[in-house]
Amino acid sequence: MSIGRRDFLKTSAALAATSAASGFSCIEIASAQPIQVPTIDKLAIRVLVDQQHDQFLRGSTVNGVVHEGPGPGRSASARNVLHNEWGLSLYLESQRGEENRTILLDFGYTAPAILNNMDLLKVDPSKIQAMIVSHGHIDHYGGLIGFLEKHRAKLPADVKLYAGGEDNFCHRVSGTPTAGQFAEFGTLDRREIVAQKVSVVLCETPTVIAGHAFTTGKTHGAAWNASFRTALWIIPRRKRPAATTATTRRRSCRERSCRTSTCTSTPLASIFAARVSW
Repeated sequence: MSIGRRDFLKTSAALAATSAASGFSCIEIASAQPIQVPTIDKLAIRVLVDQQHDQFLRGSTVNGVVHEGPGPGRSASARNVLHNEWGLSLYLESQRGEENRTILLDFGYTAPAILNNMDLLKVDPSKIQAMIVSHGHIDHYGGLIGFLEKHRAKLPADVKLYAGGEDNFCHRVSGTPTAGQFAEFGTLDRREIVAQKVSVVLCETPTVIAGHAFTTGKTHGAAWNASFRTALWIIPRRKRPAATTATTRRRSCRERSCRTSTCTSTPLASIFAARVSW
């Protein structure tokens, strides 16, 4: 009997939901139906982890977008500073009328960096209502498990982690100068996520998140590079597309052995459509 990849994932999700204790479902498949694009009034993006920061950077406003510098970036005792490292993590706060949402996008390369910087920046993890991993590379998910180990009790009981396709969770290696030899490039282990009582939602098609944001779904080839570099968009009202729904033609997954650090990891771009005045 022949079974398609998506059917296999749906079956796996159903079995997981049936067998999980206390009714906890560890895997969900996002609906393939067209979505209604949500819009918001305001979005604040706080960088938790990046490769560098400038503590002397002054605030500025460009085309209506307010940019605030990180400040001194150190503790009151001056013995602890913001950690910079390969990777990215963004704390996103959106507003529509009186309604507010907070989403954590990516988790940096290591847990000590994101945990340290959250403390110094006085970020409240209890406000986080959803989490997104943009793609399955270690510099974007590396701090996830450590973050959950410290803060899971502060998150909603039904909090979800939104990801792209199943291959975000494959084992990756990268090439070395020696032919036929590969170096470890990490694995996003779903068992560790499930152990923290976090549901994983596979978003192969556009998916609304927390009512304020939506993902593009899986991207491939050249589009992967574009979405990776512009993982978060703000779309002014005057530039919004005329269509009020977003959909995408589902492509079959190109399975790879993941033997290079650049293998397809089905990333997804997280998009906020913002009504702004500029």
